[in-house]
Amino acid sequence: RASDRYLNPAEAAARLNISAEALRLNSAALASDALGRRLAGYGPDQMKHAADVVALRNLGLSLAQIARALGGEPGAMEPALAAHQTALEIELQALRGKIDRVRDLRA
Repeated sequence: RASDRYLNPAEAAARLNISAEALRLNSAALASDALGRRLAGYGPDQMKHAADVVALRNLGLSLAQIARALGGEPGAMEPALAAHQTALEIELQALRGKIDRVRDLRA
């Protein structure tokens, strides 16, 4: 099938809507077979994994958090997302406080 063909890094990056450099960095940081993946290309399994990484990066998770979440440990994703949610909520609360201070200064 055409969908099962392996994509080179530039094609894979274009499909994921990221730069080839971002794809290379993500692959190098998260895969023990990064060199082999770059040489062999990105197949359906690698594209699924890369898409998961891109989605989590877009949520603001670090590569270290993503590595733990996608590391194959059952149930590892939920605690990573819960910790990230808590951090985002703290950040949001701090921003709300700043907005309130600006509003007070303007009044």
